[in-house]
Parts: sequence; structure tokens; C-alpha cells
Amino acid sequence: LQIGKAIYTILAKNNISKVFPLVADEGTTFPFIVYKRSGLEPANTKDVYNFSELATLDIIVAANTYEESITIAEKVKDILEHSRGTYAGITIEEITLDDADEDYLEDTFI
Repeated sequence: LQIGKAIYTILAKNNISKVFPLVADEGTTFPFIVYKRSGLEPANTKDVYNFSELATLDIIVAANTYEESITIAEKVKDILEHSRGTYAGITIEEITLDDADEDYLEDTFI
């Protein structure tokens, strides 16, 4: 459930600023990143001991221009993809990209 803490730590360690859980702070200027957990699948054994979880997160890049949104999204992908280790007390076995989409909403490239 706390995977967001690890994602925030990984991005901050790589000089990615303006990263927020669920929603950006009011008054935040572009560009910024929002992350949210959209799925969680526990891995249970016959002893009912949850030893790992498969978390699904959405990473949303918001920018003024299409080019800026793509550049930042590629940088974030390169940083996160295949990351392993312990960040903010959360052990990550591996991060993989499953899907990507894009949108334009309220004068914002997403």
C-alpha cells in the first residue's frame, strides 16, 4: 500500500521535482507529476503469509506542451523501469512498464 513512498523517493533521488500523490498542490505550475495506485495483488501462500505484492501505479505527467510531456515521460520511464532495491523502507523487486497513453485535458498535455 505504501509503494508511492518508494516511487517518490526514486524520482526525487533522480532530480525529478514536483511529484505528488493523487493530485498536485493548488497553484503548482507545469510541468508536474502525479502518481496513484490503481491496483494491488497480494501474493499469498498456503500459510496465508503475504510475502509480496504486485502493485499497479499510474504515473501522470502534466505539461504545457506535448513535447515537454513526452520528454518528461520518457525520463521518468527510464528512471523507474527495472528499478530494484529498497527505497523509503519499501523493497522493490522490479518495476516494469505495462502500458502508456496520452491525453489533452483543460489546456494540459497528459
